[in-house]
Amino acid sequence: TFVTEGAFGGPIAGSVSGRLAFQVGKADGYGENRVTSNDIDDASTWSVRGGLKFQPSDNFDLLLTADYHEEDDAN
Repeated sequence: TFVTEGAFGGPIAGSVSGRLAFQVGKADGYGENRVTSNDIDDASTWSVRGGLKFQPSDNFDLLLTADYHEEDDAN
C-alpha cells in the first residue's frame, strides 16, 4: 500500500495565480477470491485538483477550481 501526494502553485502572470494538487494511491488487497484468483479489497485511485485565481483589483477576485477523482477497487 502506498499513497503519494503533492501540490505546487504560485503567480503565473500579473494578477493571475494558480495551484495544482494531486494524489495517487495503490493497495494490493487483503485476500484472494479462490474461484477467480482476483485480489479482494484492492484499490487504485488518483485525484487531481486545480485552481486559478484572477485578482484584477483590490476590490475583486475570481477563483475558478476543478477536481477529478478516479477509483478502481474490488471492495
